[in-house]
Amino acid sequence: MKKNCLIIATRTSPLAIWQANYVKKQLLCYYPYLSIKLLPIITSGDFNIRSKKKQSYNKGSFINELEKSLLRYESDIAVHSMKDFTSTFSNILGIAAICKRDDPRDAIVSKFYTDIYSLPKKAIIGTSSVRRKFQLLALRPDLSVHPLRGNIHSRLNKLYQRDFHAIILAVAALKRLNINKKLYTPLTFSNMIPAMGQGAIMVQCRLKDSKILDLMHTINDKETEICINSERTIISHLATGCHIPIGVYAKIEQKNQIFIQTVVGSFNGSKVIRSEGKSDIKQAKTLSHKQVKKLIDQGAKNLIKLL
Repeated sequence: MKKNCLIIATRTSPLAIWQANYVKKQLLCYYPYLSIKLLPIITSGDFNIRSKKKQSYNKGSFINELEKSLLRYESDIAVHSMKDFTSTFSNILGIAAICKRDDPRDAIVSKFYTDIYSLPKKAIIGTSSVRRKFQLLALRPDLSVHPLRGNIHSRLNKLYQRDFHAIILAVAALKRLNINKKLYTPLTFSNMIPAMGQGAIMVQCRLKDSKILDLMHTINDKETEICINSERTIISHLATGCHIPIGVYAKIEQKNQIFIQTVVGSFNGSKVIRSEGKSDIKQAKTLSHKQVKKLIDQGAKNLIKLL
């Protein structure tokens, strides 16, 4: 960081810009003297989506260019959706802060239907998430789930064009982009466990930049950090990559208790494995490892290998 000017690397999508500006506003609450600028970067993932290339679904392609800007000292921090990080970090870059989590749920988005069970038989549902797909098919095997990529607005446009009866999107993204609440209905956790980190915004930086780390500490939410770390522990022991058929959600309850729900499923939803547990918040890591063991004992890794 030079002369109290902080550069934030971000993707160019409307949601990414919103998230970067959110981090900027949070920092200015604590450090009004800072000059903060955004560095929008068109990633290879964004380019592939625009050109309709198959590799567009690789989440790493949305992250790599932002990380390169940090390594080249073109930016000081990068802002990401936490759920995009399903793999481990390097020993050069790491998490500087995780902001307070927004609504982690998924939502059914439709002009005519408000829940999964009201959809007509063989309804066409749009989502490219294998996690969402297997949970939908576990509830409604008759549904026809078709790939749907692009930013939020392009996905909504395909819904408006009647390509789909409904699509599935994250509630946090819909709220952040001020999408009409009448258009979507949040799904319950009993129907759809979210992705690791869904609803949380993460700030990444160079680990040796102690000054940046100190600045970011003020916007880090400790409870969210504990929950995300628990979810990441489970994911890291089961699978890595973008095609992960795993839903996991941790939350802090009263009396310093942490509650974790996990679901793993086959691609077509015919086989679903669930695990949940609760412990004192101080035993969060131990609880995560117990959840992993329960899932593996039930055959979770075999299901993941099938994809």
